[in-house]
Amino acid sequence: MIGLGIVTTAISFYAFGVAAVLFYRSPKWRYSPLAIAGLFATVFVCVLAVANLLGIGPVLRVEYEGGSYAFANVLVTILALLAVLFLERSRREEMIQALAHQASHDPLTGLPNRTNFTEILVNELGAATRTDSKLAVFLLDLDRFKEINDTLGHSVGDSLLRELAARLTQQMPQRATLARLGGDEFALLLTDVHSTAVVENFANFVLEEIQHPFMADGVILEVDGSIGTAVFPEHGATPDELLQHADIAMYKAKGLNAGYMLYTPKDDPHSVQSLTLTRDLRRAIETDELTLVYQPKVSAQDGKPAGAEVLARWQRPGQGTVSPDEFILHAERSGLILPLTKWVLNAALEQGSKWRAAGHDFDVAVNLSAQLLHHASIVPTVVAILRKWDYPTNRLTLEITENAILVDPAHAMAMVAQFAELGVKVSIDDFGTGYSSLTYLKNLAAHELKIDKSFILGMDQNPSDRTIVKSVISLAHDLGLTVVAEGVETDKSLSILNGFGCDRAQGYLFEKPMVATEFENWLHRCNPESAAALKANWGSRKSRLATEPSQPALPSPIAQRI
Repeated sequence: MIGLGIVTTAISFYAFGVAAVLFYRSPKWRYSPLAIAGLFATVFVCVLAVANLLGIGPVLRVEYEGGSYAFANVLVTILALLAVLFLERSRREEMIQALAHQASHDPLTGLPNRTNFTEILVNELGAATRTDSKLAVFLLDLDRFKEINDTLGHSVGDSLLRELAARLTQQMPQRATLARLGGDEFALLLTDVHSTAVVENFANFVLEEIQHPFMADGVILEVDGSIGTAVFPEHGATPDELLQHADIAMYKAKGLNAGYMLYTPKDDPHSVQSLTLTRDLRRAIETDELTLVYQPKVSAQDGKPAGAEVLARWQRPGQGTVSPDEFILHAERSGLILPLTKWVLNAALEQGSKWRAAGHDFDVAVNLSAQLLHHASIVPTVVAILRKWDYPTNRLTLEITENAILVDPAHAMAMVAQFAELGVKVSIDDFGTGYSSLTYLKNLAAHELKIDKSFILGMDQNPSDRTIVKSVISLAHDLGLTVVAEGVETDKSLSILNGFGCDRAQGYLFEKPMVATEFENWLHRCNPESAAALKANWGSRKSRLATEPSQPALPSPIAQRI
């Protein structure tokens, strides 16, 4: 009897221990009436078992040949075993559910992961097919997130991702799903889409939400993002197609600094349209179908010609003019950016040599793609073309956008230093559109800084823009940099820039981009090279513009490249 009592007592206490641990660790079971009843039942059987073991409790005996058992001990054993089985099963089910949640959700943000998002998308595609409705898939990627991790540490980056996920989750409409695919990439699904306007409005809403400052580990951060979108059924019928096409659109938005882009087949490097564009662009480079135009840079103080920015244009046979936005971005994606840049450099320095022979001594500026900062052959390529045309290195300027430098600042600084050692000037283009660290600016061996036209165009009316421009000019001069103002279109803007001590100006106030022969005519009209002659030239320019179609501003920074 003593041995049986010890066994039943041990089983009872084991059942109580399991019940207590489950009750403590699981909020789900803590508030369950069944779990509470089970806990009290195990307490009861433990007390009863101890009482029977000590012989101080009521004992009901069942006789058998040669002895008897305490009926209460048998009852205790049965109840304890049942409690153990029930509680162990509950604990296993909870563990399975926890593992299933971990497998389908991102551990950092708690959002659905890629696998879960794909399953949700499959179900929603089935529903959309049955109801003949549309849905949209969005891919969101944070801009310059690597810089945050590298500068402030991964803990701050992780905190930012958690804050972003929490903010977007709170703002998501009922028919939207948010997931984290990995790194700084998020996916969103919007069902019941009626028009592209709905898609665009939703994308802009998300971008506006992430542009509000974040507090991450005590650090206030301002971030931006790029969104690409694909719509079912126009852009794909499967999750893989929609995600791939949204990814293509997202990278186009990032390349154009556009914020948001909707997928179009011509942007897909594997589509027939894209392959045809690649073929035609390669042929245009090889057969000199491209043309160059030159936009003057003038001295902001006396109006003298100070240089020319070289821009590429393409008249595609049978297709008409191709936007620089389109063919330059496509060149970067298709691997043609180096051949394109070689062609532009060669043609520009050939023309520059002719102008030098005619007595015109000024800088020729060529835009350099961000991709080429990481291309091992770009420095030897520039050197070879300079030698081919016996062109002075100090009369070539390579314009590199501020955002291109921020992609990998250390590598960019090393590349710029190589050009500086050769005597080639480097200009920081579109300054003010990125988030430059003053440390990078201080250590960059650049010669020139170009203030983005978005600030210059607003100077006439916006005091804040005037303050920014004045501060940038002062800072650049303190660092020994020449300052060029882009987008000068009014006499008032030129007067303000003169007052701030700006070195050079560029814009429609002086001339639009021109082919070489027109540029030469402009040079002759500017003779004698004085501000008065330049004013007179601008007066004749305005009279000509009255009879010409208006020239709209180029749509984005990439349109000014190459």
